[in-house]
Amino acid sequence: MAEFVANIPSYKANTIETVRLAIAAREHLQGHAEKEGFDFSCEKRGILHIYDSKKEFDHAAAVNELLAEGGLERHAVSPAEIRELEPALQHEFHAGFYTESDFTGDIHTYARGLSKACSSRGVAFHYGADVNTIDHSDDGVKLTWRNDDGSVSTDEFDGVVICAGVRSRALGAQVGDRVNIYPVKGYSITVKLDDEESQKAAPWVSLLDDEAKIVTSRLGKDRFRVAGTAEFNGYNLDIRDDRIKPLVKWCEKLFPDMSTEYATPWAGLRPMMPSMLPKVDA
Repeated sequence: MAEFVANIPSYKANTIETVRLAIAAREHLQGHAEKEGFDFSCEKRGILHIYDSKKEFDHAAAVNELLAEGGLERHAVSPAEIRELEPALQHEFHAGFYTESDFTGDIHTYARGLSKACSSRGVAFHYGADVNTIDHSDDGVKLTWRNDDGSVSTDEFDGVVICAGVRSRALGAQVGDRVNIYPVKGYSITVKLDDEESQKAAPWVSLLDDEAKIVTSRLGKDRFRVAGTAEFNGYNLDIRDDRIKPLVKWCEKLFPDMSTEYATPWAGLRPMMPSMLPKVDA
C-alpha cells in the first residue's frame, strides 16, 4: 500500500503515459481480430462519462486536459446530448464527456479467437497447468509444471516471458526480478437480457459513472455487463453480496425497465502496479 501512496505525486505523468499506451494497444487489439477474422461482439459506440453535479464535472474537465495530452479525444456533452447518445438513460445528469473512439467487446471470446490463431502458427497451450518452478541459468530456462491431470512436466527453453497477472510477482522472484504487481479485486454482474423489453431498455453505449465508480459494456444483443469497485483484499476471490447489491441497484435506478432477475455475479483480481502502468522489461 505504501508504494501506491508513494506514486501519488506522479499521477499526472502516469495518467498521460497510460493513455498513450492504451491508444497504441487499441490499434493492435482491433488489428489482430480483423487480420485473423474472428468476432468478439465488438461494439464501436464510444463511451459516455456521466456526472450528477457541477463539482464532479469540473473535476472531470481538469482530468480531461491530461487525457488530451496523452492523445485521447473526448468532448463535453449536455444533458440533451446525453439523451441523444443513449436514449435508454432514464436519469437527468448535470453533464458528461463522450469518447467516440472507444469500443467494447467480449474478452473471453477474443482470447479464444486469439488462441486459435496462435495454435495455427505452432503455439502449444497447456490449459489447467500450474507452473511450479523456473530455473534460470546461462544455458537457458528450465520450467517444471503440474498438468491438469496431476502429472508433472519439465522442459527447457531459450527464454521465458512472464505474463501471469497477479501471480507474476511470485514467478518473477524465481528468476531474480522484482515485479511489484498487486491484486486489486473488482466485481461485476452480467445481466442476461432474455426478453425484448430488457433488450430495448439496456444501453448500447458504454457508460462510466465516476461517482458510483461503475462502468458498463453491452455484450451483444442479450448481455449487459456492469463492473465496479477496487478492493485490496489479498488473493481472496469470495463474491461479497455487499459489493454486488450496489451494482444491481444502480441498474434498477437508471434502467428500471431492464430486468435484473438473471444477473450473474463475478469477482476477479486485477494485476496492478503502484504506478498504474504495465511492467514491460527484460
